[in-house]
Parts: sequence; structure tokens; C-alpha cells
Amino acid sequence: MNRRPAVAGRPHGGTGATSGRIVAVVAVIAVAVVAVTWWLSRPSDPPPPTASPSPSGTATPDPVQRTLLLQVRDDDQLAVDNVLIGSGGAPDRAAFLYQPGGLLVSVPGAGTLPLAEASQLSDTLASVQAVSDLLAVRVDGGFVMDRLAFAGLVDAVGGVSVQSRRDLVVTDDAGEPVVVIPAGARTLDGVAASYYVTVLMPDEPESARIARFSDVLVKVLAALPDDPDLLRQLLTGLGALARSTVPTEEVADFLLSVQGEILGERSVDETLRTVALVVDEETAYLPRQPDATAQVARLFPDAALTTADGAPPRVLVLDSGATPEGLDLVRDAVAETGMTYVWGGAAGGAPRPATVIEVADSAQAQEWGAQLVQVLGLTPSAVVVVPPNPAADVVIRVGSDVGAPAEPSSSAEPVAVVDPSGVAG
Repeated sequence: MNRRPAVAGRPHGGTGATSGRIVAVVAVIAVAVVAVTWWLSRPSDPPPPTASPSPSGTATPDPVQRTLLLQVRDDDQLAVDNVLIGSGGAPDRAAFLYQPGGLLVSVPGAGTLPLAEASQLSDTLASVQAVSDLLAVRVDGGFVMDRLAFAGLVDAVGGVSVQSRRDLVVTDDAGEPVVVIPAGARTLDGVAASYYVTVLMPDEPESARIARFSDVLVKVLAALPDDPDLLRQLLTGLGALARSTVPTEEVADFLLSVQGEILGERSVDETLRTVALVVDEETAYLPRQPDATAQVARLFPDAALTTADGAPPRVLVLDSGATPEGLDLVRDAVAETGMTYVWGGAAGGAPRPATVIEVADSAQAQEWGAQLVQVLGLTPSAVVVVPPNPAADVVIRVGSDVGAPAEPSSSAEPVAVVDPSGVAG
């Protein structure tokens, strides 16, 4: 806004008027000079305006593929639902790799046990590290929910619609039915949905429960609040019924990233390829190689662990007529060398009187073999060169020469009876 300057003590008469006109003319000339000067000195083309951030329909992917092991436990505190989720990175999509609760994993200090039981251990990182070791994949964190915590998550999104293929019945300790989910299309509240994903009918394969869990989980993730603060409050509200190995803020941020990829139709899900085993009259599973290794490479290319990236070498241990003491010695020896122990079950075929350590044809691999020979007290001839194994850097076929003499009817590790047709998923 222009302001007129105050004039004090102006003289009266014609001379004053003339002076005023002269001042006005000078002012006009001055303005004109300034204008011409500006015109001549201005840039020929004005600089482009500075760009400001604008909302985008596609979120920028994380520079590194992040991973989270998400588990749901039943009322016996067994993690019957397990999925490794990846988000961001070069794949720029959500990846889901579902695993059966009976998947055999190795936990330092606890031995070989089903993944479902590993969640009962006081060490909250037990399941995370076990899956990382078994599949050779970086697992950034774990998030475990009891059944009622998962129920709360479902209720928070207003329930979930499902198409049940059969009647599902949950019974109490007396064998009386307490929850019945009839077959057909229906919307389940949290409690019903929590049973829907954790129950396994006596005549059902494990793949049926995995399919139900997959269906419900993806729908719930897609419907979670897209506000970080609201989602964080929701997760915090689950209280002691849920536990994570990373801060709640990180879990919320990860789930929002996964949600964006699901809603953007950038997601893929698979079930780990496994071989079914009979262990103490119960069905258990081990990864079917090389299919499982290929799945990890396909779904988690940015998170796969290799020795080239500094990961410790993986040692696949197979029972080939070993004694209980021998298997224990091998486990301790692998730990002593700093390598990663991977239990592979029974080797199949006739028992071996002598342990064999298989390595690839490289100086590094033969050095690993030499280290294992030394800590196990074997002769150098125990190391043999074989073609590279995609599942491990070293394979030990443990015979009866390590540890005490073999006992025909006992074994420290579960002796697996392989059913070639048994594949989960």
C-alpha cells in the first residue's frame, strides 16, 4: 500500500506550486529510470519455480527389503500359524512365505524342535533366529500374537468375510463343541476368525489351515488403519497378548508398507516346499531342497544370506546311522567354529560307519571342511569334494564313528521317515 509523505512548513504562493510540479516531474522520471533499468537487467527467461513435494499414488519402496516373521499361537501357546513377510527393496512388493507349525528348526540350547514349540521358549528371538538359520534369509524381527490378540486385530477392522469350505468345530476339554463355524460364505468376528485360522480338524492336511490363515491375514492387513499413530495405538492395545522383537513403531511402519503393496496389487504368497516326516508318530516337516532355496531367492532376493555377503557358512547335518552322542558332538562342533547349524533329518540309505564332510571345489570350502575335521577329531580323508549344494555350504553325513557306539533303538535327533509324496502346500 502507497503512503503519501507528510509535508511540513510548505511556503504559500505560486513559487510553491511550481516547486511542487518540478518535484512531481522528477519523481516520475526517477520511477521511469528504475523501470527501464529493471527491464534491461532482467533474465531473458525466468527461472523455473522450485518443485515442492506432492502426494504420489505409489509409495517409494524401501531401499532394502525388510522382513518380519509373523506368528499366531493357539491356546496351548503353540505357533500354529507362521509366515515370513517381505516388503520393499528391489522387488517392491509384499512377499508371504507360509510355513507349517511342524517345521523342524534348530535352536541353540534347545536342540531340534517344531517351529510351533520354539515360540514357547523364553527367548523371544528363538523363532526368528531359527527361521533365519534354516532358510538362509535375514529376518529383521518377529511379531507373535496369541489367539485372542489376533481376535482383537480382526475386530478392529470390523470382522472378515470368508468362504468356509467345511464345518469347523472347536471342542473343549470334555470334547463338547464350543465353537462351530458352518460351511459357506459369512463374516466372522474376531473370536470366530481366530479359531478359523488356528484350528485343524483331525482329517485335515496342514495346507488347509495355512490356506485359511493366508486368506484372513491378507484381508486384515489390507483393512488396518492407514494412519501410523492409530495403527501404533491398535498394536499397543494388544498388550501382553502380543510380543515383538522390535519396537511397536517399526512393526506399524512395516505393516503399513505391506498394506500399500497389497492395495496396489503388488503381492505374492507361497507355502514353503517341504517334505513330510514321521517323528514320534507326529507329522513334521523339513524344507524340500532345492525347491525351498529357490523360493527364498525368488521371494526375498534382497534378504537372502550368503557367505559372499559376510554370512557364516551353513552346515547341513544329516543322520546317517549316527549315535545320539555323535549328533550332539556335531552340533557343538558346528557352533564352536561359528558356522550355522542346519538339521536335515535322516540321510536315507544304509547307515555309514564313517562320517563324511562334503564341500564344494574351492579353497574356502575346503578350509571349512578342515576346521570341522579338526574339532570333530576326524582324519582329513573325511572331507570329500562334491558339486555345490544350493541348500548349504557344507554337508555332514554323520556316521557311527563320531561319539559312542550306536544304539539301534535310540537317537538324539528325531529319525525321520521320509514320505516322498508329503508336501505342505
